[in-house]
Parts: sequence; structure tokens; C-alpha cells
Amino acid sequence: MADLNFLEKPNSGVLTDKPASNRPSNFGRTFFAAITVIFFVGSLIGTMGFFLYQRYQSGYLADITQQRAAAESDLRPELVNRLVSIDAFISRVRGLLSNHVFISNIFPFLEKNIHSQAKLGNAVFALDTKRLDVLIDVPNYLVLSEQIRTFEASPFVDKVSFGTPLANGPYTRFQVSIILKPTLFGQRDTQKN
Repeated sequence: MADLNFLEKPNSGVLTDKPASNRPSNFGRTFFAAITVIFFVGSLIGTMGFFLYQRYQSGYLADITQQRAAAESDLRPELVNRLVSIDAFISRVRGLLSNHVFISNIFPFLEKNIHSQAKLGNAVFALDTKRLDVLIDVPNYLVLSEQIRTFEASPFVDKVSFGTPLANGPYTRFQVSIILKPTLFGQRDTQKN
């Protein structure tokens, strides 16, 4: 028989007196194993977090869907249809007025220059004199003076005048006459004031 002892490592099983610093270290393997475990635990926690967040979002979506269905059931269809028809009517009127330079520039002028506490009433425009007579309801004279000052500050106004109060109550009604400059009619919805 052949001798198989030559396959054994030399000094196997024999204790050596070499210092521990010369022995191969397992630090690299241990460090890599620890990092791997940390990444595994982190990904497991992240996956659980995403799962819980997804469950929370689906519950929230179900609540919102229920609230929307309840709100839709509370709406009366005839009122919704009425609002849609009013919106369509206003859109058609705006489309019609946008083709009329004289009138279409007056409405944006009034919208931009009306005081927040003033209420507009009837408006009459005389094209030949470029005079706009407007009924304005104001809560007090301070608001009236601020409104007149706003109209006078506009570059499109030549002159502003107002008369005596027409009606008293919580709001006082005045007729305000505004003489407009021709420059308002030459521009098409581009005025700043």
C-alpha cells in the first residue's frame, strides 16, 4: 500500500509558539457578516414600513371615497344642473361681450377698480359722452371717498362726480358718474387699473 501521509499538512495538530499577530485574522469576515446582517434587518424594517404605509394609504383612500360619495348624494341634481346652466350662460355672455370693445373694456375696468366693501348696482353707459353712471351701495362715507379716489387715480378716468344719497339703510346708495377717457376704448382688456 501506498503511503498517504504526504497529503497531510506539515505541523498539523502541532501547537506552534508563533505569536497571535502572525495568525490569520477573522476580523474581515466578521465585519462583512455584521454589515450583511445590518443591511438585512434594515431592508426587513423598510419593507414592513412600506407595507404599513400602503395599508394606511388604502384606508385613507377608502375614507375619502366614502366622504365624496356622501357629498355627492347630498347634492341635489336640479341645483347642480342650474349651476351648470348659469355657468354656460355666463360663458356665452362673456364670449358675446368680448367682441364688443366698448362694453367689454368697461366691465373689467369696474371689476378692477371697485372697492371691496362697495356693491355695484345698475350701470348706464352713454357712448356719445363716454359717461358711465353707476349706482354704488357703500356702508359709510369713508368707503365712498376711497372708491371715488380709486376711480380718480385710474388713467382711464377723466372726471368723477357723485350726487346726494338715494337710499339709506345698512348701505347708502349713491349715483356716481364717471367720464371715461377714449384710451379705455382703444385698449382691449390690457389696462392695469
